[in-house]
Amino acid sequence: MARSPGEGNEGNEGNEGNEGNEGAGARQIAGLAPTTFPMAKALDDLAGNTLKFPLLLGRDYPETSWAPQWIAQVVLAEFGGTEWRTVDVPAPDLHKSAVTAEIRKLLGHISLDRLRNGPEIVTQAQGASAYFGNILDVRPTYRPNTWAIIVSAFNVGQMVAMHFKAKFNRARPGQVYPALAPLLSTPGHPSYPSGHATQTWLTALCLEEVCADLEGPVKALAMQIALNREIAGLHYPSDSAAGRAIAEKVKPLLMETPTFAKLIELAQAEWEKR
Repeated sequence: MARSPGEGNEGNEGNEGNEGNEGAGARQIAGLAPTTFPMAKALDDLAGNTLKFPLLLGRDYPETSWAPQWIAQVVLAEFGGTEWRTVDVPAPDLHKSAVTAEIRKLLGHISLDRLRNGPEIVTQAQGASAYFGNILDVRPTYRPNTWAIIVSAFNVGQMVAMHFKAKFNRARPGQVYPALAPLLSTPGHPSYPSGHATQTWLTALCLEEVCADLEGPVKALAMQIALNREIAGLHYPSDSAAGRAIAEKVKPLLMETPTFAKLIELAQAEWEKR
């Protein structure tokens, strides 16, 4: 299943003006005010129970018309049927000594790192997938199969992370140590594992299958996005580590789903054309 370079323009059809009015005149449609119909013969079809134009039967929806975000939903549905819930995810270490050590690391980020990375952290909180598109020059209308991989990995990563967040229900660092004063408001879901780390590492691991040259940049980006969540005071380092470990474990399951496997092949062809 491929994707479409064009999306989101459906609502604009019919704004093209008054072409096709020759001889049509104003016609009355049952219950509606008189209107000038651009294809007047269609009204004749209604009246005579006939069709003036041939039906294009036997056609499927074109594969190239699928928009990337909807392909990603198909991928998510296929992945949901795998055994992803059974991957081994160890519980976080909640002993006082371990938590204290992690809080101390987070306190070390408060001054310089927050000042330097603050704008980036705020932007990534609103959506980190765009960062992959930016560094790779990928978007829905250019290398759209690669973009569909990014969106798919983010969707899958979010679902997986939320499942394990609910399982472990770990309090956020700022809830455990309020003096940490997180840079952003505490998200409305638990801390472990980091959703950003799970999503970005899964994306990076999948993109390296598309083109070997992408491995370095995408892994560096995944690492930085996960670290930024720690700098913001929203995640423990162990949250980030768990997100990466989960991504490594669910990647093979995602790669085996039919639609995603096809996306990988199509995306590889996009990068061979460079």
